[in-house]
Amino acid sequence: MESTVRPTSPSAAKASGRVVDSCASSRSKCLYKGSYEPGERDYAEQEAKRLNLAELERLRKAFGN
Repeated sequence: MESTVRPTSPSAAKASGRVVDSCASSRSKCLYKGSYEPGERDYAEQEAKRLNLAELERLRKAFGN
């Protein structure tokens, strides 16, 4: 089951958009450079894989592939 987190208010959505915009203009601002806690790296890699697959599926549906 896939869960989606959505901003709870228009102001939260606006703030979320600003974060995305700032990361798009300078990706290095949004990269974490510290060390991982135990298990955190594995979780991050699995979550990235899940998000990439979800986006791939969305694009396939959008373009009919």
